[in-house]
Amino acid sequence: MPPAFALMAGAAPDSPSARLDANRADSPYACVASLMGGGCYSAVCIAPQFVLTAAHVAAKAPDLFLYLNLGRDLSHRYAIKRVATPPQPATADPSLPVGDLALLEIDGRLPEGLALPPLASTPAREGLRIELAGYGASGHGDRGVTVGSNPMLKRIGANRIDRVLRSDDASATPMLYYFGFDAANARDGRSLGNGIEAGLASGDSGSPAFVRENGRLALLGINSFVIRSGSPSAPANGFGTVGGGQVLAAHKAWLHSVLGEGVWAGLA
Repeated sequence: MPPAFALMAGAAPDSPSARLDANRADSPYACVASLMGGGCYSAVCIAPQFVLTAAHVAAKAPDLFLYLNLGRDLSHRYAIKRVATPPQPATADPSLPVGDLALLEIDGRLPEGLALPPLASTPAREGLRIELAGYGASGHGDRGVTVGSNPMLKRIGANRIDRVLRSDDASATPMLYYFGFDAANARDGRSLGNGIEAGLASGDSGSPAFVRENGRLALLGINSFVIRSGSPSAPANGFGTVGGGQVLAAHKAWLHSVLGEGVWAGLA
């Protein structure tokens, strides 16, 4: 089973506490929820009764419960009513983590007024800046994990896509994106800088990858895997770790078939 992960901070003076998003209903990241059941994971709300997460997290249902933090800690709790996963696409290498995606229907409806992100129209590409938000363990890039997961603590950060894996058919559809957690002095110049660059660690599979479109967040993908640095001296989940996830546009037809017409902005 793929490992879970959370957002890591840069080297001091950056810290996990500096990356916390306020549990306010008017936060642009208020749509990011936690999933609890045998661990702490993440999901993102997309429609009044639906959230997206990673399939390996959804496999823990029916023991999962969805939590929101709107104005106070754990303000809303929902049971999971139904789980849907996409058909597995054909790839040249079946060992690749393609299709680790799940749509969860909750028992009830999300609060009125909760800002829900549309599906991004921006294509996944190398160099694209993405915004990350999730629950779980954290720490410093030069030291590794130092803080445990917590469904009341949502951390935010950003990164840049380094590589896109495309389907092996004629459409060459982007399927997976990869991004490295780089130190501010990384020689390749890819780092966004200490204080904003984020990596992934244990505690928060299923978190969203957003892009900005017309000044608002749009949902590009669901983070679903992490690859540890090849350096034996590097701390687990520290600088050098590679994270990535599922490009949602590749599953647009499946999402439309499950959700139906007009349920989620951007599917038409």
